[in-house]
Order: sequence, then structure tokens, then C-alpha cells
Amino acid sequence: MIRLIDCDVFSADKTDITRGKLFTFFLNGHIKDLMVVYSDGLYEGVISYKKLLNTSSESVDDIIEKRKYICEQDDYNLFANLKEMFKNAEDSLITLMDKDGQILYFAYDDDTSAYYDIELVMKELENNKSEEEIFDEGVFEGAAMVRMQDLNEYAFRFYNI
Repeated sequence: MIRLIDCDVFSADKTDITRGKLFTFFLNGHIKDLMVVYSDGLYEGVISYKKLLNTSSESVDDIIEKRKYICEQDDYNLFANLKEMFKNAEDSLITLMDKDGQILYFAYDDDTSAYYDIELVMKELENNKSEEEIFDEGVFEGAAMVRMQDLNEYAFRFYNI
């Protein structure tokens, strides 16, 4: 399942970054946070603690996750496109940006088994949505919406059913 990260984001110029400084930063209470990297004011990418741990190279370039996705207005293929990008990449994070280059979110592919049953139900609903009415307006009288917290991709897919 594609998820959007909710964390604190810090930034640094690439010339100021070393592996040692990154370890110091992350181990001082920032393990779940992200470090955005700029070079001469231009976006280079993002570094996570996980990527730092799993990269043996001393080169900062090898630690930076550089893939980005430009979000269009009403992008109904966002999650499908991101899923395809994750299939074809070694990066564990993709930066979502608007057309002006502003960072919107960071996405990752959460393949933990905790979502296996939800995925099965979602596929069943998507495949059979025209066979029967799955929404009964009397079930949630007075409800204007249903919130699915921390299930970004599933909430979007459910909305489209």
C-alpha cells in the first residue's frame, strides 16, 4: 500500500552533509524524520535514517533518494503511478511535488503483511462494484463523510468505488 509520511522534515545543503553528521542528526531524536538535501538552492532529494543505515557507501550521493513525482490537479492515477514507480526503483521514498517544484508529501510503499486482508477486501469491492449497491444511505444517517486515517491509498480507492 502506498502511504504518505507524516513526520518532521529538515533541510541541509549537500556541501554540509557527511555520513557522520547524518548519523548524529538522526540519533538525536530524529530517526523517524527526513532530511531534504539542496545543492545551490536546488532540490537534490531526501535522506531517511533507513536509507542511511542500508547504504554502505561513504558518498552522500548514494544516500540521497532522488526520485520525484509531479502531482497534477485531480491526479486520479496518483497511487497507481506511484506503485509502478516503486516496482521499478530501488528507492524507498518518492518525493511528491507540485508543478512549481514545491514539496507536497513523501510517499513510500508499505508492504507489511498488516495490509494483506485490507488489500483483498479492496480488490473484491473494486471488482464487484457494479454488481450490487455497496452503500446503503440508511446505515450512516447524518454522516457526511467517513475518515480512513493513515490508509491514504485505500481511502482514495474506496472513494473511487
